[in-house]
Amino acid sequence: MGIAAFTLALSLLASSKPPLALAAIILGSLWFAGLFRGWPGVTEIGLFLVVALTVVGILLYGPLFLHLFAVACALAAWVLDRYARGPARRAVPEEHRVERAHLVRLLTALGVGMALGLLSWLVRVSLSFLWALALGSIAVYGLYRSSILWQREPDE
Repeated sequence: MGIAAFTLALSLLASSKPPLALAAIILGSLWFAGLFRGWPGVTEIGLFLVVALTVVGILLYGPLFLHLFAVACALAAWVLDRYARGPARRAVPEEHRVERAHLVRLLTALGVGMALGLLSWLVRVSLSFLWALALGSIAVYGLYRSSILWQREPDE
Protein backbone atom coordinates (compact mmCIF):
# COMPACT_ATOMS: atom_id res chain seq x y z
CA MET A 1 0.00 0.00 0.00
CA GLY A 2 2.99 2.26 0.51
CA ILE A 3 3.95 1.95 -3.15
CA ALA A 4 0.33 2.65 -4.11
CA ALA A 5 0.23 5.79 -1.97
CA PHE A 6 3.60 7.01 -3.29
CA THR A 7 2.60 6.39 -6.92
CA LEU A 8 -0.73 8.10 -6.37
CA ALA A 9 0.98 11.09 -4.74
CA LEU A 10 3.40 11.29 -7.67
CA SER A 11 0.59 11.25 -10.22
CA LEU A 12 -1.39 13.86 -8.29
CA LEU A 13 1.71 16.07 -8.13
CA ALA A 14 2.03 15.68 -11.90
CA SER A 15 -1.56 16.93 -12.13
CA SER A 16 -0.60 20.02 -10.05
CA LYS A 17 -2.74 18.95 -7.10
CA PRO A 18 -0.41 19.13 -4.04
CA PRO A 19 -3.22 18.91 -1.42
CA LEU A 20 -4.42 15.61 -2.90
CA ALA A 21 -0.83 14.36 -3.09
CA LEU A 22 -0.44 15.16 0.59
CA ALA A 23 -3.66 13.24 1.28
CA ALA A 24 -2.19 10.22 -0.53
CA ILE A 25 0.99 10.40 1.55
CA ILE A 26 -1.04 10.67 4.76
CA LEU A 27 -3.12 7.70 3.59
CA GLY A 28 0.00 5.59 3.10
CA SER A 29 1.38 6.63 6.50
CA LEU A 30 -1.89 5.77 8.25
CA TRP A 31 -1.99 2.41 6.49
CA PHE A 32 1.52 1.57 7.76
CA ALA A 33 0.60 2.68 11.29
CA GLY A 34 -2.60 0.65 11.20
CA LEU A 35 -0.83 -2.41 9.88
CA PHE A 36 1.79 -2.37 12.63
CA ARG A 37 -0.71 -1.58 15.38
CA GLY A 38 -3.13 -4.27 14.20
CA TRP A 39 -6.09 -2.02 13.43
CA PRO A 40 -8.90 -4.12 11.93
CA GLY A 41 -10.05 -3.27 8.41
CA VAL A 42 -7.20 -0.88 7.68
CA THR A 43 -6.34 -2.55 4.36
CA GLU A 44 -9.95 -2.47 3.15
CA ILE A 45 -10.31 1.20 4.02
CA GLY A 46 -6.94 1.95 2.41
CA LEU A 47 -7.98 0.18 -0.80
CA PHE A 48 -11.23 2.14 -0.92
CA LEU A 49 -9.47 5.46 -0.36
CA VAL A 50 -6.77 4.73 -2.96
CA VAL A 51 -9.46 3.93 -5.53
CA ALA A 52 -11.39 7.09 -4.56
CA LEU A 53 -8.28 9.28 -4.89
CA THR A 54 -7.48 7.56 -8.18
CA VAL A 55 -10.91 8.39 -9.57
CA VAL A 56 -10.44 12.02 -8.53
CA GLY A 57 -6.98 12.05 -10.13
CA ILE A 58 -8.30 10.60 -13.38
CA LEU A 59 -11.12 13.16 -13.45
CA LEU A 60 -8.46 15.85 -13.04
CA TYR A 61 -6.64 14.45 -16.10
CA GLY A 62 -3.69 12.95 -14.25
CA PRO A 63 -1.32 10.38 -15.77
CA LEU A 64 -3.55 7.35 -16.34
CA PHE A 65 -0.83 4.71 -16.16
CA LEU A 66 0.38 5.90 -12.75
CA HIS A 67 -3.18 5.78 -11.44
CA LEU A 68 -3.63 2.27 -12.82
CA PHE A 69 -0.36 1.18 -11.18
CA ALA A 70 -1.45 2.69 -7.85
CA VAL A 71 -4.71 0.73 -7.89
CA ALA A 72 -2.88 -2.47 -8.86
CA CYS A 73 -0.46 -2.02 -5.92
CA ALA A 74 -3.35 -1.33 -3.52
CA LEU A 75 -5.17 -4.45 -4.74
CA ALA A 76 -2.02 -6.51 -4.28
CA ALA A 77 -1.59 -5.20 -0.72
CA TRP A 78 -5.23 -5.99 0.05
CA VAL A 79 -5.01 -9.53 -1.36
CA LEU A 80 -1.74 -10.28 0.43
CA ASP A 81 -3.08 -8.95 3.73
CA ARG A 82 -6.22 -11.08 3.42
CA TYR A 83 -4.11 -14.10 2.52
CA ALA A 84 -1.80 -13.58 5.50
CA ARG A 85 -4.76 -13.36 7.88
CA GLY A 86 -7.00 -15.94 6.19
CA PRO A 87 -7.91 -19.45 7.31
CA ALA A 88 -6.15 -20.96 4.28
CA ARG A 89 -2.88 -19.80 5.85
CA ARG A 90 -3.24 -22.09 8.85
CA ALA A 91 -2.32 -25.78 8.96
CA VAL A 92 -1.41 -26.28 5.32
CA PRO A 93 0.77 -29.36 4.70
CA GLU A 94 2.89 -27.85 1.90
CA GLU A 95 2.69 -24.21 2.84
CA HIS A 96 5.48 -23.00 0.56
CA ARG A 97 3.79 -24.50 -2.53
CA VAL A 98 0.47 -22.88 -1.65
CA GLU A 99 2.15 -19.50 -1.08
CA ARG A 100 4.05 -19.76 -4.35
CA ALA A 101 0.91 -20.70 -6.31
CA HIS A 102 -1.00 -17.81 -4.72
CA LEU A 103 1.73 -15.30 -5.57
CA VAL A 104 2.01 -16.60 -9.15
CA ARG A 105 -1.76 -16.19 -9.63
CA LEU A 106 -1.68 -12.73 -8.08
CA LEU A 107 1.23 -11.52 -10.20
CA THR A 108 -0.32 -13.03 -13.33
CA ALA A 109 -3.61 -11.24 -12.69
CA LEU A 110 -1.85 -7.94 -11.96
CA GLY A 111 0.38 -8.29 -15.02
CA VAL A 112 -2.54 -9.03 -17.33
CA GLY A 113 -4.49 -6.14 -15.81
CA MET A 114 -1.61 -3.72 -16.26
CA ALA A 115 -1.02 -4.92 -19.83
CA LEU A 116 -4.69 -4.49 -20.71
CA GLY A 117 -4.73 -1.08 -19.05
CA LEU A 118 -1.68 -0.02 -21.05
CA LEU A 119 -3.22 -1.41 -24.22
CA SER A 120 -6.45 0.49 -23.62
CA TRP A 121 -4.40 3.62 -23.07
CA LEU A 122 -2.53 3.18 -26.35
CA VAL A 123 -5.36 1.92 -28.56
CA ARG A 124 -8.54 3.97 -28.64
CA VAL A 125 -11.69 2.03 -29.51
CA SER A 126 -15.03 3.78 -29.66
CA LEU A 127 -17.76 1.66 -28.08
CA SER A 128 -21.35 2.46 -27.29
CA PHE A 129 -22.53 2.01 -23.73
CA LEU A 130 -24.42 -1.15 -24.65
CA TRP A 131 -21.30 -2.77 -26.12
CA ALA A 132 -19.24 -1.76 -23.09
CA LEU A 133 -21.90 -3.19 -20.77
CA ALA A 134 -22.01 -6.47 -22.72
CA LEU A 135 -18.22 -6.84 -22.79
CA GLY A 136 -17.97 -5.95 -19.10
CA SER A 137 -20.60 -8.58 -18.25
CA ILE A 138 -18.68 -11.20 -20.23
CA ALA A 139 -15.46 -10.24 -18.44
CA VAL A 140 -17.09 -10.45 -15.01
CA TYR A 141 -18.57 -13.86 -15.85
CA GLY A 142 -15.16 -15.05 -17.08
CA LEU A 143 -13.50 -13.90 -13.86
CA TYR A 144 -16.20 -15.65 -11.85
CA ARG A 145 -15.67 -18.93 -13.71
CA SER A 146 -11.88 -18.70 -13.48
CA SER A 147 -12.06 -18.08 -9.73
CA ILE A 148 -14.15 -21.23 -9.38
CA LEU A 149 -11.55 -23.18 -11.35
CA TRP A 150 -8.71 -21.81 -9.21
CA GLN A 151 -10.48 -22.77 -5.99
CA ARG A 152 -11.06 -26.36 -7.07
CA GLU A 153 -9.08 -29.16 -5.47
CA PRO A 154 -6.53 -30.61 -7.90
CA ASP A 155 -7.24 -34.15 -9.05
CA GLU A 156 -4.81 -36.57 -7.51
